Amino acid sequence: MPPKLAGGVERIDLGFSSNEMAEASGGWTEWWRQYVQVEGLNQLGDRGVATSTEFRRSCRAEIARVFDPRDFDHLAGCPSLQEAARRSCEQALVWWRDNRQNGRQALSVPSSLETLDSWNQGIRRSGVTAPIDQNSSGWQSMKDIAEAIMDDYQVGAQRVRAGVIVLAVEGIWSNIPQPGVLLCSEAAIADGPLYAAELRRAIESGLIKGA
Repeated sequence: MPPKLAGGVERIDLGFSSNEMAEASGGWTEWWRQYVQVEGLNQLGDRGVATSTEFRRSCRAEIARVFDPRDFDHLAGCPSLQEAARRSCEQALVWWRDNRQNGRQALSVPSSLETLDSWNQGIRRSGVTAPIDQNSSGWQSMKDIAEAIMDDYQVGAQRVRAGVIVLAVEGIWSNIPQPGVLLCSEAAIADGPLYAAELRRAIESGLIKGA
């Protein structure tokens, strides 16, 4: 599980009983893991489909399965979590507006409920998040590490892949939740040597999977 969100989040009193709170907490953990898995597969392009059209269609279906604001109908099996998501949705959008990564190209998420519906339609059409800017230092770091691994392991470029999900959370933190996928805080990605080591570890975990 990641650390607390950076920037502070005001606590919403949902009036839940202890049982409802436990249900929402357990449901959130499962929801988080599902979302990370879907986003990781999207970034890796790992869906076993033959064409880009099929890949986009698969992405759209998977995103809708794990992230469907504002009603969050996909959480109907966990009513307390669904209610919590609905009641915190507007707060989440405001937090994103105020705490999005400075100077980094990111998915354009709306900052109010008024623009949420049109954003939903747009992301379902595209099905994928924006790629990293190939002129950025982050892209160059990934390229250098990938080339070094190709030399070290004597493998082709198609074997050297990683998905990097950067989270606006407190402190230096990173985790590899599945082969080839790196979760890390903004502070971790800003630490060049640490980021390089963690990115290499993520790529190597994907190589082991595909061996």
